[in-house]
Amino acid sequence: MEEDVFVSEEIDVSFARKPGPPTSFTWRGRTFNIVKCSFQGRKLDFGKRWWQRHHKDYYIVEDENHNIFQIYYNRGPRRRYWVLLKIIRLVSPDILSSPEALCDKPF
Repeated sequence: MEEDVFVSEEIDVSFARKPGPPTSFTWRGRTFNIVKCSFQGRKLDFGKRWWQRHHKDYYIVEDENHNIFQIYYNRGPRRRYWVLLKIIRLVSPDILSSPEALCDKPF
């Protein structure tokens, strides 16, 4: 079981209803169904001017295989998007055995 794998990649997120927590997300072509949301919080960035702010909604979610992920929604003034920030608990090691290994991407 691996712990705290930093990812920071954009994801697609689905909802059963809005407003509400996400019910699934897709990362690198694979869909993860969320069965539990153990944390939901918002970070407000009022220390900057309005066009520089990056408000974020954070979630810690668990999928049906008991993998735990931290995701967030960037609510900035420009483009809004979802990010898989990190894998907190990895029970299914096949997630990282895809053709795109985490360290294969150029910086």
